[in-house]
Amino acid sequence: MAFREISPKLQLSFCEFAETWRTLILEYYSRALDPELTDRALGLDAEGLLRYSTELAAVLLSLALRAWDAKKRIAEQIRRQTAAAITDSFLKEAFGPQYEENRDEYAAFFRRKYELFVHICPNIASPDEKKRQNELIGLARYLAAQASGRPEEQNAAAIEALGVILLSAAAVFIRMAENSSPDLGIAGKPKFMVQK
Repeated sequence: MAFREISPKLQLSFCEFAETWRTLILEYYSRALDPELTDRALGLDAEGLLRYSTELAAVLLSLALRAWDAKKRIAEQIRRQTAAAITDSFLKEAFGPQYEENRDEYAAFFRRKYELFVHICPNIASPDEKKRQNELIGLARYLAAQASGRPEEQNAAAIEALGVILLSAAAVFIRMAENSSPDLGIAGKPKFMVQK
């Protein structure tokens, strides 16, 4: 008789779960904002860096939310509540007081970006790594084009680095979504079980 390996699980409150997602998104956000990438590889000026950081936030948040939305067998209400909490937590940390002052405008902007990215890149949370890879490389090219005024050939190293970051982020987000499930034993906001 073969024994299955016991997989440890963590129980997180609703807020802790949203904060965990925020931490994951911020990790890849900070990697992609590395001055080596933004200054040297993309050659961004102050305006380009601002545009890049905003578009990068939209791309990473969209990857995380799409991974979460692709999760099956979760009630729509819980899925929406969790997505809203993840969005709010990340935007509050990434944009600080500007987000607090213009919460509705930020939420509407990032919702439109999410809808756009899901429409043009329907496979960003696909289990098929090849389909996902093609679309994430496209998003890396999009980020470089939005921020840098240089031709794409001059941004090849930056696009490659961004592609690696986005591929890694998508894999982590998909794994986090797959290993998470709501624990509905208590009334109110759900707790989540996250398999390590």
